[in-house]
Amino acid sequence: MNPAPILTALLALPAWEGDRALTAEEREAQLAPVAAAIGAVARNRDEAAWLVAQGKHESHFASLVLQGRCSEMPKGQQCDPKHGVPQSRGPWQLKGRWCRTVDTLEGQAACALRLARWGLKQCGTWEAAFAAQRGMGACTSPQAPKREATRRKVLATWGARR
Repeated sequence: MNPAPILTALLALPAWEGDRALTAEEREAQLAPVAAAIGAVARNRDEAAWLVAQGKHESHFASLVLQGRCSEMPKGQQCDPKHGVPQSRGPWQLKGRWCRTVDTLEGQAACALRLARWGLKQCGTWEAAFAAQRGMGACTSPQAPKREATRRKVLATWGARR
């Protein structure tokens, strides 16, 4: 998928509180690799929009998360710490037990999307694909409706009919 509309959607999201001082150029430079990764793995607009929404709700695409510096995030936002060590990685907050090879943004996007596709197949809706991120065959979660609303907003900005 072309990363240009993905980047536009990412830039339209509110910046994480710690990134609000970034210039437009700095923010674009920060998010361009994310857009490229999403574009490389998404088969269609639905998948790309899912990745944008999931990342927005998981990490707000915060610069510290994108730089692998989750432990420097404010308390309560430190990538699911356990004994002071972040347990999740990247903008989609993937746990190592789910994704073994997440050294690149593209690898992280591919893994997150693989999990979403599994949820979509098991549960039948994109909203359920968000819920399935909880694991154990979950098809519902309190967070899923809000994430699905974000996904639909992203699709609307691209002119998609869904």
